[in-house]
Amino acid sequence: MNPPQNSIMRIKITHKAKEFLQKSGKTELYIERFDDSQCCIPLTISPAVRKGKPPKPEKFNIHTADEFTVYYDRSLACKDELTIDSQGIGIVKGLIISDWA
Repeated sequence: MNPPQNSIMRIKITHKAKEFLQKSGKTELYIERFDDSQCCIPLTISPAVRKGKPPKPEKFNIHTADEFTVYYDRSLACKDELTIDSQGIGIVKGLIISDWA
């Protein structure tokens, strides 16, 4: 059973992030809480953005942004709008949320 869709959140994916996803052949991505349990200082960090489908999709709300399916961790605060971008170069390139704060 799929989790309910939440159409209130607007998710934008930048051109650079779309190219990054298309090059990797992915049409799904997920946004999850960044695991900072290894750190002794509490941090306020934007969530992690990962390519593909999450290991436990039942813990996520499903959104659509352009041709991409975005799984959003239900334990995260609900935002009105998010922008997913890419950063880095070569093998250290990845996805980020550019406007989390």
